[in-house]
Amino acid sequence: MPVVFVDPASTSQMCCGCDHVDKRDRVDQGLLICRACGVVAHADRNASHNIATRGATVWNAGRESRAPCHPVSVWPEEPTQQPVGRYLQARPFRARSS
Repeated sequence: MPVVFVDPASTSQMCCGCDHVDKRDRVDQGLLICRACGVVAHADRNASHNIATRGATVWNAGRESRAPCHPVSVWPEEPTQQPVGRYLQARPFRARSS
């Protein structure tokens, strides 16, 4: 079984129906009533649904490749070149004055 790490912050205060976040939605320790859409849910079940949704998002994002087709050199080949984004840009050579 694969494991995906997600940030659990605010999952117990976020509505699983409309993603509205308000700490006042937690009426008590075990009940969440959303002030935006009216969802009534057990607080732990609501939080677990939100964590599962975040996990699915992270899992799917990891499956999409964002790597460039060709590897890009990140180290300058000459001392007068500096990496700028994905490309190398030449800079003027300045001798150190002693």
